[in-house]
Amino acid sequence: MGTRYRLQREPDSALKYYNRALELYRGIGDERGEGEVLGGIGAVYFNPEDFEKALDYYQEALRKRTGVDDRQLTGSTYNGIGSVY
Repeated sequence: MGTRYRLQREPDSALKYYNRALELYRGIGDERGEGEVLGGIGAVYFNPEDFEKALDYYQEALRKRTGVDDRQLTGSTYNGIGSVY
């Protein structure tokens, strides 16, 4: 749901669902899921040009994604970080 709202340019609704998902993933210890959600949150903050906040979330996503050896999403996260700069 968070991604859907992000793509529809409804950042408040997107963040509401992303944060709910993040709590659930953290509650069950799913670092891959955390990384995916954190990347989505970074993308939400990237769109309104809040680059500092976007970078914070992308970097946290990168730590999670490299920690679970998710190479595809790690590459996607580096792309997001590069876009910030």
